Amino acid sequence: MPMPVQGAQQARAAIQQGHAGPGLTREGAELTRAESKGDQNPMVLLSAIPNLTFIPTSGPLDLIFHKSWLAISVLGAPIGGYKVTFIALIILVIIALGANAITERLTGRKAGGLLLATLITVLGAALVQAYVLLGFDFALEGVRVIAALLGAVVIAVFYNLLRAQGSRK
Repeated sequence: MPMPVQGAQQARAAIQQGHAGPGLTREGAELTRAESKGDQNPMVLLSAIPNLTFIPTSGPLDLIFHKSWLAISVLGAPIGGYKVTFIALIILVIIALGANAITERLTGRKAGGLLLATLITVLGAALVQAYVLLGFDFALEGVRVIAALLGAVVIAVFYNLLRAQGSRK
């Protein structure tokens, strides 16, 4: 159904002023229902994940826990690296303990010591945080806890299964 001339002029004026609402394109035509269902930008969902911070963001604690960081990158991906602050590393170690316990319960053996479990957790957290968006996730000091735990458990279970397969031969 074509828009009336006056409505089309108002739509073009709104677009030129930057006040175009949802359902309008640059030409001022209306979008179909399938095209206007929602924003396909994943950053909108990421901004909706609650981030809980319990360390002050100023002073010496900020310098120690937030401004001390390590960047991890595998074959140049992600660009700039997966940035892990000191407090995030502490949280990932705690998640690694839980992931190692869950993995032991699922497979009957631990993924390894604390260092290997932490490396598996960092790898699993980086993979899941990069490719999976969970609506029920929450973040502690920038670490998406549920995503990190799921990623660590999946990677650790596969690591244990591959290690068990290798020891049979």
